[in-house]
Amino acid sequence: MEDEGKKLWFLSRVNLFRELAPETVREIAQKARMRDFESDVYIETPFDEFHERIYFLKKGEVEVYEATMDGRKLIVDTLKAGDVFGYTALGDTPGKEGGRHRFIKAASDVTVCTMPHDDFLALLERKPRLALTIIKQLSLELANAEGRLREATLGDVEARTLQALEYMWREYGTREAGVRTITRRFTHDKFAQFVGVARETMTRALASLAKKRKISIDKKGNVILHTSDED
Repeated sequence: MEDEGKKLWFLSRVNLFRELAPETVREIAQKARMRDFESDVYIETPFDEFHERIYFLKKGEVEVYEATMDGRKLIVDTLKAGDVFGYTALGDTPGKEGGRHRFIKAASDVTVCTMPHDDFLALLERKPRLALTIIKQLSLELANAEGRLREATLGDVEARTLQALEYMWREYGTREAGVRTITRRFTHDKFAQFVGVARETMTRALASLAKKRKISIDKKGNVILHTSDED
């Protein structure tokens, strides 16, 4: 009963379900199951035979990435507590690849609520407003992912690096007195994965941007952007 109460409390705070009636959230909680994944464990890959579950992220962080044409890792999205994932495969036909070309990996120890696709689809059939919200969210996520993939193939490395830094600032940044700071520290390897290049290439790009005064590093090791987000 305690676990059921925890699920209900958490699901009522999932971004997607904030406007749902309490009885609908309670129905979802009854069908959902809690599951833990350790950091660096794959939750889903393109090689899985079936993708049959929806995931509601309760705790931790998840990376969504694709492989570039030259086989490098390109992070296209990062998910945090309250986000939902796994519904991009709702329309896929079992046995066909469809949109299943993304790797979903735990970037930290995570806890999720999971729900079978069939149960979630049945819910969408009865809740057209929720279905519309899903469609809008999916369209936005696909557009963002396509944009990240285009950035990985077009433009020079410095331009792509600046675009990746803008994304990282939106996800992990602050603005104080007009100063935009990425408050989360990343290794050069991780920076490279947001751009889809080798670590050495990323190190050179960051050094060049710093020399041109487009970025700087504060005493805590955080990246400060000196470009305008309104450009």
